[in-house]
Amino acid sequence: MYLFKYIYYRYMSYTEKRIDIEKSEAELSFVCILTFFQIINVAALLFFLFPVELIFFLGKLNPILFGVLGVVPLLFNKIIFFNKKKLSKYKERWDGEEKRIRKIKGVLIIIYMIASLILFVLAISTL
Repeated sequence: MYLFKYIYYRYMSYTEKRIDIEKSEAELSFVCILTFFQIINVAALLFFLFPVELIFFLGKLNPILFGVLGVVPLLFNKIIFFNKKKLSKYKERWDGEEKRIRKIKGVLIIIYMIASLILFVLAISTL
């Protein structure tokens, strides 16, 4: 969970300094991006573990229920990250990081995102 909190802190710090959008729009875009990566991570794991059963289940799944399965993590993330007190707490915790450690963590965030996409593509391609 600290991974997502740190990613939230870095994303919000980046948008405050470089992008001219309102804070609520930045938070909403972060929640959507985070939810996307969480869903593809879970989907990749499920496709690797239960490929045949999952395809059968998804084929029988009602499209409305399929949409609900995507909305639930979105709402969960919205509840967790739409909190001004938490962002200030994260700033207190991580604003004093050394530049070298900050760069390493930034690279790790990018690696996480790329690896998530690659694993999802590999999981889908095995079907």
